[in-house]
Amino acid sequence: MSRIQNYSVSAYPSTYDTTNSSVNGAEDTDYGCTSSASTTYAVFRSKKNESRKYYYNIATNIPNNAVISGVECYVRAHAGGTGPNYMAYAQLCHGLTEKGTETQLNGTDTGHSFSLSTGTWDRSEVDEIKIKLTPNRNANNRQLHFYGANLIINYSITYYSISVSSLTQNISIITSEAEVESGGSATVTTNASDLNAVIIKDNGTDITSNFTGTSGNFSYVLSSINEDHSFTIEQKAAPSNILYLKGNSQWMAVQKAYKKISGRWIEQTDLANVFTDGNVYVAN
Repeated sequence: MSRIQNYSVSAYPSTYDTTNSSVNGAEDTDYGCTSSASTTYAVFRSKKNESRKYYYNIATNIPNNAVISGVECYVRAHAGGTGPNYMAYAQLCHGLTEKGTETQLNGTDTGHSFSLSTGTWDRSEVDEIKIKLTPNRNANNRQLHFYGANLIINYSITYYSISVSSLTQNISIITSEAEVESGGSATVTTNASDLNAVIIKDNGTDITSNFTGTSGNFSYVLSSINEDHSFTIEQKAAPSNILYLKGNSQWMAVQKAYKKISGRWIEQTDLANVFTDGNVYVAN
């Protein structure tokens, strides 16, 4: 069963990427902002005929087994004016690789929100998301104010059910998780006193030998789960071919019985009927 989920994270002026951006001193930017308040912004300045690029890192935390269905990004910015001399741009990137197309940032509204063209993403790419800001390329000292951005990653996770049932009175079997996401794990335990006396099955297959532990506390860790699992436990049927002898006031099951034939002791397999022919046997 798949579930659609989303992850939302914000970028602020303080997350500026000084390593990959085109910074040449105070003339380029005033990026030393540490506040996350909506009124705080970084200032980027343009230089004619020079394509300056400024990057912001966005830290994400998406499960490794997620399937990405879409990415949304909304940039809050102010280009300082209208017209060709005030054009500025924003674009989403995987690392330094551009995704989607550039979005123009224009208008005079302080902190206006612009929806970026995001392109398509896979799971490996969303660990390294950057926003690229490009001030005006046609004039000097045109300011671009960056207030921050909101990123939303839509993804799906597949979950599998882990069910248990006991077919034997007073013997239980339990699981640590009733539902596990794809690739996850669960621990199954039983209070059976003797594994030799029970049969534990997973989806119909006998897995009793996978359990380890001590009497009353045997367990098995199911890992890398990629399907539904149904565990059952039942008492083994008592074998009908059993012979008992009484010794020291206790009845004990005979493991082997022998009949003497032509001077040789021959092991007998039909223990339940070894005394029906009137012959004498030796048992142990």
